[in-house]
Amino acid sequence: MSRCAWTIRPAAPPDAADIVAIVREAFPPELLKLFIYGCSGMARFVAEQIAVQDQGGNAHYTVAMKNDKVVGCAEVRRLPRRRFLGYIAGRPEHRGQGVGGRLLRGALETCDADAAVELALDVL
Repeated sequence: MSRCAWTIRPAAPPDAADIVAIVREAFPPELLKLFIYGCSGMARFVAEQIAVQDQGGNAHYTVAMKNDKVVGCAEVRRLPRRRFLGYIAGRPEHRGQGVGGRLLRGALETCDADAAVELALDVL
C-alpha cells in the first residue's frame, strides 16, 4: 500500500465516534475502564472538544483518512510554551505503514506547534 494514500486533516465533530472507537481498540478492556476513553458519553465529549478546537479550545484532534474512513487519530493539547501529545492511535490493519509519523507531523502543524517551546507526552 502506498504511504501517500492517507489524507491528514483536522478532525470534524462527526469524526468523534470513529476517534473514540480507534482509541478503544488500542487497549484491553481491563485497562480501558481505567481512563476517560472507557467512559460512556466519550464520543459526545470529543465532538464538543472538536467543535471548539479552532475557537481557543486547548485540545486539537487530527485524523488520518483512507478511502473516506478514519483510520488513525491524534490529540494534542495546547499549553503555554508546550504541546502535549495526549494520544496517537491507528486501526490495527494500518499500523506499521507510516501513518503514525504522518499523523503526528500533521497534528503538530495544525495545532500551531511552532508557537510551542517543547513537545511532551505521556506513555501508557
